[in-house]
Amino acid sequence: MLFINYSWEFLHKINKKLIYYLFICIYYKLFSVIKMNIPPIPPVYEEETKNDFILGKFEYVSDINDRKMLSTAYSAINITETWDYIYHLSSDYSLNTPEINAILNMSETLGYSGHSGSSFRYVINTMRFISKKGELKFKEQYF
Repeated sequence: MLFINYSWEFLHKINKKLIYYLFICIYYKLFSVIKMNIPPIPPVYEEETKNDFILGKFEYVSDINDRKMLSTAYSAINITETWDYIYHLSSDYSLNTPEINAILNMSETLGYSGHSGSSFRYVINTMRFISKKGELKFKEQYF
């Protein structure tokens, strides 16, 4: 009871706008935690944890340019939290959406800026496949 009285007295001394602002911040913080949409990560299957490869590094891809394209896109999708978006992309998607542009910009920030339209579509299609079936299935299909 002493804590409640003390904090109530303290709140009365603060400006009403500040109280309102604090209330709104706390409310939205609590509300966002309750309704938070945690972006899915690509599926990790038990077989993938037993193998020697590191998810998202694509060390088994022999072409250095392809490896860099795929690894930067994988990291970019993790950073931009767009795995759910990639998972739900239709097969006739547009490359001109805010999410796709965010992935492209982040890929460039991470060190790969040599995409053509077709190479970026290849990368997005690969990430779609990985988001649905996992990287181990991609590795099996790659070889």
